[in-house]
Amino acid sequence: LGEGVSELNPKIKSELTRLRNENLQLRAFAAKRQDDAVDQLESKLDDSWRLSEKYKQEYLNTKDQLLNTQTDLRTTEKKLDNCMDQLRHVEGERDFLTTELDGAERSLKETQDDLESTTKLKNELLQDVNQLSESLQSKKDLVEQQQIQLEELTRNFSA
Repeated sequence: LGEGVSELNPKIKSELTRLRNENLQLRAFAAKRQDDAVDQLESKLDDSWRLSEKYKQEYLNTKDQLLNTQTDLRTTEKKLDNCMDQLRHVEGERDFLTTELDGAERSLKETQDDLESTTKLKNELLQDVNQLSESLQSKKDLVEQQQIQLEELTRNFSA
């Protein structure tokens, strides 16, 4: 067909040339579009690979943080268990000491009551002693007066 074109109508010849040129341009355009598409796909693949690596690293970091957090949680739970044991022990001691304190307070109250009774008895006894001392003194005074009177009577009878 290419050799016999010269015999054809010049219109067909020019149309054929135009179509051949257009076909070349379209093939060049398609090849460029194909290269652009490959470049875009390579770029998207590179972006996807970078994102994949980034997410993988974030996943690994998050996994490590989770493991550390779980370890910390177990440690904290053990510490909490120890603290709870200590709390129960301290509460037991507090209950024991409260019981002891209640007993000591009752004993103190009884001792204070006994002291108050003893003080009252002592005051009554002191009052009785003072009364007896006064009574004794008055009887001594009376005996002295009677002795003086007896001595006077004895002198009077002897004279």
